[in-house]
Amino acid sequence: MNPEELLRENDRLHRSHLLYLDRLVRDKIVSPAVSGIAREIWLNAHRISKQRMAVPSACANAENGSLMYCWDTEQHHLEIDITPGAGIELFFLDLKTQTQWSDASSGDVARLFTPTLLEHLPLFHVDKGTNRRPPPPEGDANGETRT
Repeated sequence: MNPEELLRENDRLHRSHLLYLDRLVRDKIVSPAVSGIAREIWLNAHRISKQRMAVPSACANAENGSLMYCWDTEQHHLEIDITPGAGIELFFLDLKTQTQWSDASSGDVARLFTPTLLEHLPLFHVDKGTNRRPPPPEGDANGETRT
């Protein structure tokens, strides 16, 4: 795909992802608070990147009401976990150099967007080959819902 097509497809996935977050609440898989934090994280990343950040893979766990975002390229992995009562955890790994860092927040999304995270977000822009998987079924055998 050329860069314009990538951005158009990412915009479609962006809208689909927001509907997914709504569905998680409607289906009582995650709380409105967890969905709201996830939405705020995604909308901030989307805005900061000027709509170039790839839509994350997302996995919601119905057992504990948590939600995990992942972005992967051939070299980099970024994960954000939102767990009720535990806050937000962030983990980054450079697979080639094995450089890693992590951070945590009590739930304050603004504090999550540190200079270190902002420096690494461009690694996950759509034009960097960030992996996207086809939409999964409504739920899998483990009671998890993914996008």
